[in-house]
Amino acid sequence: MQKSFAYLDAKSKAKFWEDYTDNLNFQKIIPNFSVGYLDAKSKAIVWRTYAESFSNMTIMEEGYNPNSGYVYIALENGVTIASAFGHDAEFIIYDYETGEENFLESLEELNQYLQNHGI
Repeated sequence: MQKSFAYLDAKSKAKFWEDYTDNLNFQKIIPNFSVGYLDAKSKAIVWRTYAESFSNMTIMEEGYNPNSGYVYIALENGVTIASAFGHDAEFIIYDYETGEENFLESLEELNQYLQNHGI
């Protein structure tokens, strides 16, 4: 089975951030580039999760929330893949009707939520 460009691109981004955390001297190679160890680890986690489970989805935004510490990728289907402090990926769905954020800890939980809400 041939992999999509989005899958390969996401895998290469995940590999970049994994390499970055494995070799902190990497920061000396690229001038004016500094990302904390746990933020880089979180970036690798969200990119790997995207590559393995969501590479057919369009990315709306990639970013970092300094208030929560979450590194995230927001997708066109309303799912946000997030990780903070190098922890496993979480999935966040914002409910536009209630203004609530729903945090789901696994792909199984996410799939169940999406099915139950017709998303």
